[in-house]
Amino acid sequence: MKTTHSELNLEKFIVFTIADYRLALPIEKVVQIVNRPETTRELSKAGLVQMGRHVIQIFDLHHQLENGIDPGHRPFLVITYSVSEGFCAIPVSEPPNLVEFPPELMQALPPSHDRSSILSIASHAATLEMDRVPATIFLIDVKRMVASRSTVPDRAIANSGHNLAKEARQ
Repeated sequence: MKTTHSELNLEKFIVFTIADYRLALPIEKVVQIVNRPETTRELSKAGLVQMGRHVIQIFDLHHQLENGIDPGHRPFLVITYSVSEGFCAIPVSEPPNLVEFPPELMQALPPSHDRSSILSIASHAATLEMDRVPATIFLIDVKRMVASRSTVPDRAIANSGHNLAKEARQ
């Protein structure tokens, strides 16, 4: 018996491209996607961005995955939140896409200690057909992403935006 597309258990993911990798976050982990606000030089040097009254740590995966090469301006931020890691902002060059696929397509990836490796931030991968071409999508594991940083964020700063998720949903 052939399974139809409508019979599959589909989940929604926010998908974006960084350093030629297609990366994804489950939609329930994404608080919001915003235009990147102007920031002060001091905050920028510290890897932080101010959003209203909140200060959030930026995780520049372009810099990490392209071995320090700066590809230029990234005008959008994907804001994610987890109880253990707090708020994180991932800069992206283009608005992300919403993609649905069955979670059964995801295959676990081994952890890596190489901070410049995709394995340092991704826990799973899936191969999908996108625009009639096979494409691998890597699922970001926020805990791995935070651990891959050479500096650990100050919990007070990372968690100062606790109400941002509530404000974003209103």
